[in-house]
Amino acid sequence: MYKRQLKVQKNPRNIGTALFVGTRAPYNWYHWIANLLPALHVANQAEIEESIPLLLPEEISTSPQMRESLEIFLGNRPVVWLTKDEVVEVGNLLWVDSPVYDSPFALDSANRLPLMLHSTAMREYREKILSHYSEEIRAFNPVKRVFLARRPDSSRPYNQDEVLEHLLERGFQAVFAEDLTFGQQVALFHGSEFIVGPTGAAFSNIIFSKPETRALRLLDFSKPHENFFSNLVLVGKSQIRDCYSLPTGTPSQVSGFSLNNRQLERAIEWLFQ
Repeated sequence: MYKRQLKVQKNPRNIGTALFVGTRAPYNWYHWIANLLPALHVANQAEIEESIPLLLPEEISTSPQMRESLEIFLGNRPVVWLTKDEVVEVGNLLWVDSPVYDSPFALDSANRLPLMLHSTAMREYREKILSHYSEEIRAFNPVKRVFLARRPDSSRPYNQDEVLEHLLERGFQAVFAEDLTFGQQVALFHGSEFIVGPTGAAFSNIIFSKPETRALRLLDFSKPHENFFSNLVLVGKSQIRDCYSLPTGTPSQVSGFSLNNRQLERAIEWLFQ
């Protein structure tokens, strides 16, 4: 196992009391939406004193969408931005767990269990965000049939051009979620009827979709414990299904994947049932 040695500064910053709602990868959009922000919501419900600073990695400060969504729950609470490899000494650390239980994983994948969530806390969290953007949702010109597109230089390639050709014929519109503000992403997923796209962090926004929304996730394979997005679907009661290029549980030997026409047509038929 690879072990990374922590660099310890001679004179670390010292903070008397701080709030920690971190997760294993807070700068990843899924973990931001499903773990960190919900934990901050729980901290607010617990009425933790607002003068107590929140610890966050400085990578968050450079993401406009993360900063925008953070403001919904931050209020007047100060933030202590932590640099990479920095050690901070905290006298009294208040640690709030996320209501989505998805880590730590067992090292042996055979012993990993499906993810769980606290449905009441997550529905309150969802409603907080939908209420915050209620005017933007009403004013948004909805894209009813959404295709979550990737840039050509994506690190996880697949036959997107062929897939998109099929979907354009059925009235879908290509959308690059990273180009939208957080409010626009919320409005997009809340107003859509059908969502199709390759697996990835953008599907975290499925938590904001309505019960009548149907989503199709494109990927090579998955394992039973990898229910990240089907778990979030339970909160808004929408529906999601996976379209595989390989048999379930079969690892890919290449960096990308390819869906054939028959696989795709079968999956699209489910959307319109």
